[in-house]
Amino acid sequence: MSKKDTNLKALVAKNLVLRGYNKKDLAILLSMSPASLYNKLSNPDSFTFGELRKLKEVLRFTDEELLMVI
Repeated sequence: MSKKDTNLKALVAKNLVLRGYNKKDLAILLSMSPASLYNKLSNPDSFTFGELRKLKEVLRFTDEELLMVI
């Protein structure tokens, strides 16, 4: 697992707690099934740019945080 993959997982986990969401909530907010979200989190390279942008909006990543994971 690459450092970027680890960074994305940690960033998502941190921001889920900060925003009071769970992964099922996040999947709904990203318009995908929970299974798709779990698969994408297991293989972060599979996220499209649009999905990453929406993830940034939903979890309110800073630009710096987003740059760490792309």
